[in-house]
Amino acid sequence: MKKIIFILCVLIITGGNLIAQKSLTDTTGSKTVGYFPSWHGNVSEIQFDKLTHINYSFLLPNHDGSLQPVENTYKLQSLVTKAHENGVKVSIAVGGWNDGDDSAFESISESTDKCKTFTHNLMDFIREYSLDGVDIDWEYPSPQTSGGYVNMMYILSDSLHNSGKLLTTAVAGTVWNEVDYPDSVFNAVDWINIMAYDNFDEQNHSTFSYAESCLHYWLDIRNVPPVKAALGVPFYGYSPYKGYNQIVYQYPEAPYTDHVGTYYYNGKNTIHKKTQLAVERGCGIMIWEIAQDTHDDETSLLTVIYDTFNGTYGIAEKKYFNIEIYPDPAQDYININFPEERVFDFGKIIDGQGKTIEIFELENNPQKINIGDFKPGIYLIMFRGIKNRATVKFIKK
Repeated sequence: MKKIIFILCVLIITGGNLIAQKSLTDTTGSKTVGYFPSWHGNVSEIQFDKLTHINYSFLLPNHDGSLQPVENTYKLQSLVTKAHENGVKVSIAVGGWNDGDDSAFESISESTDKCKTFTHNLMDFIREYSLDGVDIDWEYPSPQTSGGYVNMMYILSDSLHNSGKLLTTAVAGTVWNEVDYPDSVFNAVDWINIMAYDNFDEQNHSTFSYAESCLHYWLDIRNVPPVKAALGVPFYGYSPYKGYNQIVYQYPEAPYTDHVGTYYYNGKNTIHKKTQLAVERGCGIMIWEIAQDTHDDETSLLTVIYDTFNGTYGIAEKKYFNIEIYPDPAQDYININFPEERVFDFGKIIDGQGKTIEIFELENNPQKINIGDFKPGIYLIMFRGIKNRATVKFIKK
């Protein structure tokens, strides 16, 4: 979903059911729903073992209920294959921010015939790509269009659930005068995704207190059942907008706080607390978006969510190690020196795209590493030992 400053994004999650015996909602376990965009990220890098649902984003509707071609169909097919091999459900997310243009949804929802055409086309799309459901992301239904929104969702719900598929809808963190989600729509969906981020203040766009306020609004004021409320968390920060993985790449200390440089985001501790809150009050966590996570367990936010759900997460005391990298910037080689006791066994060099370039054992002190074949840029070295971990960066000229 495209993030726009000062605009609350709305996402949607997998499906609801009007007929209880046909509902696919699993109320016995916590859901971890990750959005995966068509334009960004690699299927091979997804941690499928830590997810329950993935929403491929986005499929755009036309005003007459027809569908625009989805981007990167090969990527979608690969995603569905890999996800199903790992027991993960995949829905197609429809809509998104779309530069603030929701006119197609407005046009479809004003006519029952268009709603039926829209539903028919989505069912064909689901069958073609072996999908598990639909995620409607209308940003945003208004008091003038909310009646049509409910009608559209009920027509979708009947067809999807009669075919054993999921339906979800996204909701803003809280609601203002121009946005309207009638209570009746919650009977048509399996659960809602609460977009508890992109609040109006960039420095506080997704704080823990804001997550509490969002759940209070939807659960206590709007009376949405807890089994239908997934708390959204951001894998990005402001300002400007930047993915969590890129923030960590620039600032190796970023996972252990919520603010580095000019960026405000959710680090490991805040994601852990929000996941605990979701366990206590809702049905799970939703993520925008998983391609913005890091690829190692030490810094990965998805790993934090997974470990918290499984009761294995513990925030270890952060240790500081004296590690010297020289020369820096370097051209042909770097020296790695531990002035104090060396407590690491090996190192892993990662480039700016998060790809592993080299893994080496630490045998000497100092130790010389040849980087002559590396492309110019910034690199990270992740050091690992039995009990200790550290990350440093260097520049290749």
